[in-house]
Amino acid sequence: MTTLQAIGVFAGIPVLVLLVIALPLYGGSWFRRLTRRGTGPDRSHPG
Repeated sequence: MTTLQAIGVFAGIPVLVLLVIALPLYGGSWFRRLTRRGTGPDRSHPG
């Protein structure tokens, strides 16, 4: 593993985490549509 690859991995992990946190906050409307399609009836009808 080269130094650049190591930097890319360690820099990429927090970026991915931030994206996962930021997407539902900033794009909540379309993110909910995506999650409803992916999860099925359980989460779209919690009651």
